[in-house]
Amino acid sequence: MFFISIIVLFAFLVILLFIGFIFDESKFGEIFLRELPFISILLLNAFSTMLNYRQWQYWKRIEQRRIATVRGDLSLLAVEQPAASAAGLPLPFTLTIRYGKVTCLKLVGMSMIFFAAYLGLVAWTLKDAMVSLVSGISVPVVVCAVVFFLCLIGLLLIFLLRRQRQIVDVTEQAISMSTGSKQSLVRWEEARLFAVYHTWGAQRNQSSLTYELSSMTDIVRWTEVVRRPGFFQMGMTPTIPLGEHVQQIQALNALVVARTGLPLYDLRKESTLDDVHPHSAEPLKSEL
Repeated sequence: MFFISIIVLFAFLVILLFIGFIFDESKFGEIFLRELPFISILLLNAFSTMLNYRQWQYWKRIEQRRIATVRGDLSLLAVEQPAASAAGLPLPFTLTIRYGKVTCLKLVGMSMIFFAAYLGLVAWTLKDAMVSLVSGISVPVVVCAVVFFLCLIGLLLIFLLRRQRQIVDVTEQAISMSTGSKQSLVRWEEARLFAVYHTWGAQRNQSSLTYELSSMTDIVRWTEVVRRPGFFQMGMTPTIPLGEHVQQIQALNALVVARTGLPLYDLRKESTLDDVHPHSAEPLKSEL
């Protein structure tokens, strides 16, 4: 979804630039080109707001189905239930997934293209001011400065992405998760809900699933990568071969059932209960 967003924004810039060329000689064209950088920023903010709203809707639906399970909706029980087994996963156990090198390179490449296009657009619309600004500077120096700036952005993105990883630790007493600066922990005896749903951003291609174990105060999530992300997808990948990763997830789910005695609920389904209206899209831990 991220890569598609970058492509859409890039297309918007091209369309705006095309409109500016058409009306270049008119009064409208002059005003339009002068305000083009600000218009593009407004479009970027509008697009970001739309994505945030869609994510809010996603979590709202998940929360509605969480509440439905608490109210006893057995239609949300998963068709395939993990068999309870504590023998398949030696403890302590650590599961790690992160953004792979290919994903980082794709993100950096698309981002640099977008930034280069935007910088070119700003330079073209403000060409008179830019000419006077760089009149005493040679063209190679300007080009090198732009390339250095883009490379700096690329290195920063790679650094940030490589630090973003999901680490799940499983012990005899509890299961915990850390993602960046966020940490959560659920003790086996405090667990109230075991559920699965499509990972945000993978609802259509169904390339990954998110499992969660909830208590009254916290939620621990872990991701099963069903298949590698496509070219236009930005997703985390396991640090081990995919087949081994799937086996580890199955063993972890079996351990969760054995330790908690909870069934697995499938929150991808539609609830059969009516009038389920959560107050927010955030997890209502008091309800679990």
